[in-house]
Amino acid sequence: MPKPWVIGLLARQLFSIAGPNGRADVNQTLLQPFVNYNLPGGWYLSSSPVITANWSAASSQRWSVPIGGGGGKIFKIGDQPVNASLQAFHYVERPSGGPDWAVRFQVQLLFPR
Repeated sequence: MPKPWVIGLLARQLFSIAGPNGRADVNQTLLQPFVNYNLPGGWYLSSSPVITANWSAASSQRWSVPIGGGGGKIFKIGDQPVNASLQAFHYVERPSGGPDWAVRFQVQLLFPR
């Protein structure tokens, strides 16, 4: 990874292969691209939208695609490293009844070796 960047992709595909008769089949994809630009002093800019597709839904209701990002900071509370971030996303594609916007606030305790 070229410093100061962190870039990657998390991907998952779920399929039904067994189960009770009459239960709806599952065929869903999740993609989470992530990009992080590290700044001095523990600050960073990042974007990690969670894009989903429900392949069992009608084509007009299949995708949820958020666009956005935010930032965060790594700091210590006493001796405990903490990562806190805030991101906001606008859904440019979504099924009926899906959200227009989403906000993600995250706090992580870090345990480095």
